[in-house]
Amino acid sequence: QPNLAARNLAGTSSFTVGLVYDNPNAYYVIDMQNGVLSRCKDEGYELVIHPCSYADDNMEQDIKTMIKRSRLAGLVLTP
Repeated sequence: QPNLAARNLAGTSSFTVGLVYDNPNAYYVIDMQNGVLSRCKDEGYELVIHPCSYADDNMEQDIKTMIKRSRLAGLVLTP
């Protein structure tokens, strides 16, 4: 089985997807996370979860920093 870290370093894609959400409802978060995680697993991707507050003035910069640090291949933004 390929080593994900080695695959990320060697390739141009990180095979990692980020999930950003701002919803304190645990049922919503769990359902959303399970759906995204299931799809990621089917496609061979890992999931990085990043809770945030849309009211936070630094939210945009926090998300940009997460994307750069994690070298995300994609990002799921919840409504």
